[in-house]
Amino acid sequence: MLSVHDVAIRLKVTDQHIRSLLRKEELKAEMVGEQWIIQQDAVNQYVKDFNIEIEPDDHPRATAEIPDVVALSFFSGAMGLDIGMEQGGVSALLACEFDKACRLTINKLSQ
Repeated sequence: MLSVHDVAIRLKVTDQHIRSLLRKEELKAEMVGEQWIIQQDAVNQYVKDFNIEIEPDDHPRATAEIPDVVALSFFSGAMGLDIGMEQGGVSALLACEFDKACRLTINKLSQ
């Protein structure tokens, strides 16, 4: 049995988002007293039914080597500029993006 907070941590979203899913009955749970109790099977079913992609963890640096030209990429998007810079010999040490879909793309590119 999982609490709202436990599920939020597993899905990498806020507690408030989980409560919203519970109110909309997209995530099945049982109210015990004043607290929601959620079964792991219900979480797995929610992920499957709504095709949820759980955001990957941050990556450690691939190497301790620091290039001659240092670049940090903020607002990276899907990393088009970063790919172009790398082809020109400048590798970004960091990619930072707010948009979840873009972060998933960055994760696929870094594998």
